[in-house]
Amino acid sequence: MKDSFYSAFEKKYRGSREQIGARLEAYIPTIAPLLDIYPQASALDLGCGRGEWLEMVSRMGFDARGVDLDEGMLSYCTELNLKAEKAEAIASLKALPDESIALISSFHLVEHIGFENVRSLINESLRVLKPGGLLILETPNAENLQVGTHTFHLDPTHDKPIPHQLLEFVAEYAGFHRTKIMRLQEPGHISLENEQFSLTDVLLSVSPDYSVVAQKVADEAILAQFDTPFATRYGVSLIEMANAYDDRIQHKEDAQLARVQTMQEEITELKTNLDRVESFSSSGVLEAKIRLEYENQQLALANKKLETEKAQLKAALELERDELEAALGFKNNQIKAALESENEQLKAALEQKTREYIDVSTAHHHVVYSRSWKMTKPYRFAGQQFRYVAQHGPVNRSKQIIKRILVALNHRLNRYPDIKAKLVKGVKKAGLEKIARRIYVKAQSTPHVVSTAEVLQHQDLVNQLHDPALLPVEVKEIFSKLK
Repeated sequence: MKDSFYSAFEKKYRGSREQIGARLEAYIPTIAPLLDIYPQASALDLGCGRGEWLEMVSRMGFDARGVDLDEGMLSYCTELNLKAEKAEAIASLKALPDESIALISSFHLVEHIGFENVRSLINESLRVLKPGGLLILETPNAENLQVGTHTFHLDPTHDKPIPHQLLEFVAEYAGFHRTKIMRLQEPGHISLENEQFSLTDVLLSVSPDYSVVAQKVADEAILAQFDTPFATRYGVSLIEMANAYDDRIQHKEDAQLARVQTMQEEITELKTNLDRVESFSSSGVLEAKIRLEYENQQLALANKKLETEKAQLKAALELERDELEAALGFKNNQIKAALESENEQLKAALEQKTREYIDVSTAHHHVVYSRSWKMTKPYRFAGQQFRYVAQHGPVNRSKQIIKRILVALNHRLNRYPDIKAKLVKGVKKAGLEKIARRIYVKAQSTPHVVSTAEVLQHQDLVNQLHDPALLPVEVKEIFSKLK
């Protein structure tokens, strides 16, 4: 692909293929109904250039082909496998049969070929189009002052700008059923709804391109499918922007004029009030001065009285504080003396209890280590066992004693595993293994339980040692003889 002079010129001043392709999407709602009427409708693009339009309509489903005279432009189409050939536009139209094409387009071509050729192109398109078919003629919009006076003349192959009124009239005169003007490519902030555009926008930002969309007559059912696209408004005209700008300026001037009038009324009212003040001052200034001096004197007296009351209140508060501190000190001394007295009493009671504890401990020591206590131990043990037998019965008591002996023996044998092993071996030889195992398991699973009577008996003994008055008479007599 190699750019010709014109294809390089277009790339720099008109835009890239991607930019042009994005701009052409504005036509999709207008041409889409043709595919419902004529599936795979045929489309012819006159002056197809780099193929942006061919690529878009082919993607939509049209059977599209294009013609152009510039080989640099056509090289783009060839590289993209688009149907395009080197041919002259009007000659290509004349070679087509009547009502054979659904869509004919021409983007930025008519400004190159002269007015008479434009009329021939439109007339031949009307003949070739199918009923309801569309002709799209896009060209620079001379309403935009920058386009009409400057950018249009950048292209040396341009003939002259074609006003939209003239191009639309040629299509109507040729016999097209209806036409529509689409103004295109204006900046995004330009619209009649947005009234914040500037004078620069009015001069430079009117839609830089426009197109005439013309439709061939057809049945009402076919034409009805295009009512919405033909009723849709696109872009803004120079007159509309100028009028909107004038309205905004006029509205701003009216608002400023109203503000000035309001300020004048406020100034007049202030002057009137100032005259009243000056008139009042000349007649009553002395009276006002006397009243002010009297009020100042009254204020000074009130301040002096307030200072006196503050001093009296401060003295009273200080006196009350001293009285509270004295009462608090006296009460603290009383509490301290009471606490010291109670502390001395507690110390004396603690010493008394300590002496009693020493006496009881000494008596307990004498009793436990006395001859009489040791001499009476067998009698006490025998009496205890007698009570256990009376309480639990001889059989149960014997079982308890045996269990205790077995548990103690088991603990001892665990310390001497060799002896334990020999004993187990001897039991097996004697044929007493099952009986010994049953006794052993039962002894292990039934620990000795100290009876309530044993606990009470032990507690009685402890109480007697702590309080000699609780000892039995016989024990008291033994103690008296030992003394």
